[in-house]
Amino acid sequence: MAKDVAEGAFTNLSAALKNHFDSRNGQRTGAKVGFPRFKSRKDRRQSFHLNNDKFRVRGHSLYVPKLGWVNMAETLRFAGKIMGAVVSREVGRWYVSIAVEMNQPESFQFPRASAGLDLGLKSLVVLSDGTQYENQVLLRTELTHLKQLSRRLSRRQKDSTRWWRAKHQLARFHERIADRRADHLHKLTTELASTYAVLGWKTCMCPGCSGIIAWPCPLQMRPSARSGVNCNTRATGLAAGWCGSTGSIHPANCAQCVGLKILD
Repeated sequence: MAKDVAEGAFTNLSAALKNHFDSRNGQRTGAKVGFPRFKSRKDRRQSFHLNNDKFRVRGHSLYVPKLGWVNMAETLRFAGKIMGAVVSREVGRWYVSIAVEMNQPESFQFPRASAGLDLGLKSLVVLSDGTQYENQVLLRTELTHLKQLSRRLSRRQKDSTRWWRAKHQLARFHERIADRRADHLHKLTTELASTYAVLGWKTCMCPGCSGIIAWPCPLQMRPSARSGVNCNTRATGLAAGWCGSTGSIHPANCAQCVGLKILD
């Protein structure tokens, strides 16, 4: 085992403890950060960190210490200085996230000047110029399959071979839905950031509020809407900074902060 694995674990533990105590002492804004929990071999996601001097990338191959050359699904798409990598396993599949230091791309002429965006449920994003992006309720279209997999898991004897097999199939199903949702959000934010020079959106800036609005919506729509509220604004800001456009956040009060009662 490379020493980077142990060093990365202690580095993550140090950052987690610092965030916890800073949050408890009022030195960290936002939602409260709890005490770090130890990882288990049964966790959904397992990962370890590698420094840039401990692995090499050559085409479709990745060299991992103590393991040798491993085939990758695709080549490294970015050219620059490799800073490190995180190897993770999720639902029986292995992934590697490689951090690459790159130069800021040259600015280009945006097709449109500015736009304001609002997040919703029926339409995931509505722009001030009338453009709407649909909210893809991916889970609703797969409810029948989800019921079958959940029923199959409940009928198995716990910790048996068939139980673990059914649990793995259910986890793969949720992973596929999450990947489709993330792909849709990435494409949406990239399109917005590369089209408009200035983007503006609203978020709750009240002290102690995470900025998440409790939408009165059916259960099947909440995952898509929640990912849109949490990830869409954050990803839009990152994409806007990389493409050279400007993201503007306008403070507002959500219904919970002003004491309104939301009825389901």
